[in-house]
Amino acid sequence: MTFNPNDYGDDYTKLTCLWGRFTEPARTPVPATAGSRMHLLGPSPQRAALRSITPEGFARAFYEANP
Repeated sequence: MTFNPNDYGDDYTKLTCLWGRFTEPARTPVPATAGSRMHLLGPSPQRAALRSITPEGFARAFYEANP
């Protein structure tokens, strides 16, 4: 499964791939008005941690689809 955060209600893009057995959550797309915020992150000790944060909209949708 591949998705962008804006597929689940967040306003930015960051293509993400998931593997495994799960029910794919229903998408609720919104315009990606913030673009790719990840490309705006400069070098820092926190960069990897900030990039790895699960988008809230996807997290909620995944949880609801996979109780």
